Order: sequence, then C-alpha cells, then structure tokens
Amino acid sequence: MNKKLILSFLLVLAGIFAYAQSDLEGLEGQSCTSIMVGRLASTDGSVITSHTCDGRYRTWAYMEPAADHAEGFMHQVLRGTMKTAFRSDTTGVRVVGEIPEAAHTYAYLNTAYPCMNEKQLAMGETTFGGPDTLVNPAGLFTIEELERVALQRCDNARDAIALMGALATQYGYGDGGECLTVADKKEV
Repeated sequence: MNKKLILSFLLVLAGIFAYAQSDLEGLEGQSCTSIMVGRLASTDGSVITSHTCDGRYRTWAYMEPAADHAEGFMHQVLRGTMKTAFRSDTTGVRVVGEIPEAAHTYAYLNTAYPCMNEKQLAMGETTFGGPDTLVNPAGLFTIEELERVALQRCDNARDAIALMGALATQYGYGDGGECLTVADKKEV
C-alpha cells in the first residue's frame, strides 16, 4: 500500500511539474534585466542605465543614420525584426502598418531592442509576460517598434515616454508585458 501511495504522489508531483514547465514555455530566457541609476544616486551626477537582452534574439548591431524626410512620407511599422541574421535580412519581417514620418529622424543604435540615439536618449527593456488576455492582436506596435520610433524622434526621456504612450493609444499595443526604462543625460 505504501508503495502505491508513494508512486501516486510522485506521479502527481511529476504532473504538476510538467504543467508548470509548459506554462512557462516561450518565456524562458526572456527575462531581461535593466539597471538604472539617477543623477542624485551616482557619485558624479551621471545618469546610468544598462540592459541585458536575455532572449534568443539577433546579435548584430548597426548605427542607423539620421535622415530628413519629405512631407507626406510614411514610416513603415515592422514585425519580426528581432530574429534577423543581418541588417538587410527580411526573413520573417513584415510590414504591419504605416504612420506619418517625422520631418527629421535621429541616428540610433539598432539592436534587437533599439537602445540609444545620437542625443544620448537610451532605453532598456524587461519582459515580464503577463496573461495572454492582455495582448491586443490588432495592436500595431510591439515594444521594439515603439522604442525605434521614439529614438528616431525624441531627444529626451519625457518626450519619448509621451510619444510611445500616444502611439500605443492611437494605433494599439500588440505585445506582451514589457517594462521600459528610458534615460537621457538628466534623468532616468
């Protein structure tokens, strides 16, 4: 009797473990880390931020140049850029919509999650998941696209936050749970 009870208990534990593992599939290795230090917390008054991209994303980086755009030019909003093999790789990348382009866009460091522009506006990201019911499949913007547009158009943290919020409100946010850190030369 004791052997049957122990075997049943072990089977139940194995089932619970398997269920917990399946519930986490797709999120393992996606818990990035962002670290921020405000100017009042650093010894020399510097603002410091960093970000680890702990997922299985692209490993290349490219400094996208600043650009001027004609009136009426449209900015393509993309999906699938995070797993490309090189800058001009379009495997799995698709245009999901367009928004009006800014007359001038800043140069920025294009990484899996775009991270800094020529004005020293910097961003980091941490995925925290969340329930699938919070994801809006009709939302135009993913987190990396919000970062990219903000880095192209903003020179300070407050404007970047306001722009990303306005874009998500107007066009929809179609990604999972994400925490963004936004820093400029004065604040984080």
